[in-house]
Amino acid sequence: MLKISNLNKSFGGLRAVDQVNLNIDRIGITAIIGPNGAGKTTLFNIITGCLRSSSGSINFENNNISNLSTNAIAKLGISRTLQVKSVFANLTVEENLSTALQRKLGFFKIKNNKRDIALIKSEVLRVSTMLKINDKLNLVSSSLSYGDI
Repeated sequence: MLKISNLNKSFGGLRAVDQVNLNIDRIGITAIIGPNGAGKTTLFNIITGCLRSSSGSINFENNNISNLSTNAIAKLGISRTLQVKSVFANLTVEENLSTALQRKLGFFKIKNNKRDIALIKSEVLRVSTMLKINDKLNLVSSSLSYGDI
C-alpha cells in the first residue's frame, strides 16, 4: 500500500502540491485527475523520487520512501511512464497486444507452433479482460481515440 501524508511542494511562492493525503491499496486501479497545472506531474515526480517534497511523508509497504533515490524507489516497484502512445497504427488492438506479449514473453519472432500461439491468445484474452477492452480487439488501432490507446 502507498500512503501519502500531508505532502507539500513549493517552488518559491507557488505551492504546486498542497496537503495531499492518499491511501492507495495494492489491489485496484487508482487515477489522479485534474486540470493542467493542478500538480499531478509534480506529485508523481515526488512519489518516484525525481523531486523532493517540501514537507510530508510517503510510505510504501510500511517503509518511509520520502528520501530514497529514484533507483531505490524503482527497485521497490514504483516507477512512472510518460504519456507516449506506442502502437502499430495499422494493426488491430489484438495484434498490438499479441506483439507486445510476444516481446514480454521472450520470443519476439514468428512462431508457428500451436503451443506458443495458444499461449499468446490466452494472454491477449487475459490482458484484454483485465483492461476491459475485449470489445475493441478487432478494431484497427488508428481508429481509436487517444484515450483508448
